[in-house]
Amino acid sequence: MTKETTDKKELADMMEKTARGPFAPVYPILAERFYRESFLKKGLCIDIGSGGAQLGLAIGKISDFEIISLDINKYALEYARKNAMSMGLGAKFSALCGDVMELPLDSESVDLCVSRGSFWFWEDGVKAFAEIYRIMKPEAKAFIGCGFGTKEILEKVIEQMKALNPEWNAKRLKMFQDNPVEKYEGFLQAAKIKNYTIEDNETGRYIIFSKPLN
Repeated sequence: MTKETTDKKELADMMEKTARGPFAPVYPILAERFYRESFLKKGLCIDIGSGGAQLGLAIGKISDFEIISLDINKYALEYARKNAMSMGLGAKFSALCGDVMELPLDSESVDLCVSRGSFWFWEDGVKAFAEIYRIMKPEAKAFIGCGFGTKEILEKVIEQMKALNPEWNAKRLKMFQDNPVEKYEGFLQAAKIKNYTIEDNETGRYIIFSKPLN
């Protein structure tokens, strides 16, 4: 096993441990909100940079959406498949190993795009948002960002993460400081996305946009 392979597997293991532990309460809260605000009852939902697909599967659990889990790390997708099966959602779940900058999906094929925590790491923000917009159907909705749902959940996560990584919250805050809202506004404008809002508050940041009817 090469060092790169080992690193990817260790990263997937760490992400899954965190998702099942301190972050576990976050996904149902976000899923309920995104499902409700999409104004859609069914269709195709993609969880971008999904890790173990906790967000996408939480949406699948409360809706008739079919779920695609997309991640560049194949070891993360192994967890996603296992999680889908354990939740009884295997029949409406699929996994794709790929990069957000070159999504392996047809144009105008997806109804709901969600992502939590991956946008910090995209190599080309303009290309990534343009790709997401490309695969969205008319009237599709996207929720892209990093958040914890409520202030109370964030406070609990911070407390629990202290035991695992004392520097975690300082790094979290620095991530926001190093990546200001204006940076993402520039990405969206360059990607020719007009119908967007950016929520930026103490619980996190979410970029929300839709695709108008042709």
